[in-house]
Amino acid sequence: MESVSDRRQLFRVDDTAILDIVPISEEILKAQPAEDCFPLSDSFSLMRNIQSIDNDNAQLLRSIHDKSPDISAYFLAVNKKIETVAAVIARQILSEQAENISVDLSEGGIGFVLSHALDKGQHYAIKIWFNEKLTGVAAYIHVIACQQQSDASFRISCQFKKLSDVDEKLISRHIMQVQAKQQRLKKEMVD
Repeated sequence: MESVSDRRQLFRVDDTAILDIVPISEEILKAQPAEDCFPLSDSFSLMRNIQSIDNDNAQLLRSIHDKSPDISAYFLAVNKKIETVAAVIARQILSEQAENISVDLSEGGIGFVLSHALDKGQHYAIKIWFNEKLTGVAAYIHVIACQQQSDASFRISCQFKKLSDVDEKLISRHIMQVQAKQQRLKKEMVD
């Protein structure tokens, strides 16, 4: 029988991402979406809109696939083209100073290492850019642990708070995509 920690590992991946983190008050947490805690970003808005459209049309695409797999395949190819162009545009808009860091991601939270501490028990708004497709998530996090490492950096463990359905699905989909890619790479190494 699978233990709880084994099941948690099924929905957890190590990845890299660009993070933007700002402290927030309890009032902000209750009153506004996490995305509003950051300056307006054209690249982030572009990728979020594409993700939202994909989410809205997922059921319709499944219905088309059931009736006509060829038309569905065509729409998926067009969608991939649009995502590729959007990712190139987003990369150009993103700050060249943006730094990819290693993250430990699950559906319930995120862990990462920073050069500075975050206050345990404090809430923050976080913007996460996943590298491969430059998908973006804006969420609130609650810091549950902040441990100093031997190199003077800090290992931060956070739990997601008030995650929107769209962001929850994006995180879940991203985890599955990373896991599928890891499985393909393992298989290629074996073959």
